[in-house]
Amino acid sequence: MCPRQILEIVWYCIATLIASSWLAVHPSLPSPGQPKFLRFLQRTLAMIRTIIIPEFVIHLAMEEWYTTRRMQEEFSGE
Repeated sequence: MCPRQILEIVWYCIATLIASSWLAVHPSLPSPGQPKFLRFLQRTLAMIRTIIIPEFVIHLAMEEWYTTRRMQEEFSGE
């Protein structure tokens, strides 16, 4: 019989999923003076959304890209 039990394997899978999604999601820079707890909460919610809906990461990237383009046009005077 295998020395590893099912619960141990499931636990390692869940831990790996949580760790990889925590490192993969990089929310935008927080506003100045934002409490650390609120930053932690926002990153945790983004991580949970990433686990449940992987396409969420693509949505975040597109949203940041559009915002950057809009700001670039605004500041360049075009």
